[in-house]
Amino acid sequence: GPHFFPAEPKLPDEAPWKAWEPFVALAPSAAWAMKRWPEGHWKRLIELIPDSKFVIFGGPEDAFCEEIRKAAPE
Repeated sequence: GPHFFPAEPKLPDEAPWKAWEPFVALAPSAAWAMKRWPEGHWKRLIELIPDSKFVIFGGPEDAFCEEIRKAAPE
């Protein structure tokens, strides 16, 4: 199975996505821009499964994640 570091990952009990289970996790970032899936592909994926809830993971330098978020239903 998968290995986690630390061995027991801990999420805060108040994490907003806990109320949305199940959800689709999106991690659109990559260390190099050439390795990123185009923003439009992420938006299209969201459009294809509109009844799903999404969590988008990204860092402070991943401003493009906000554009992807706008495609997700509220």
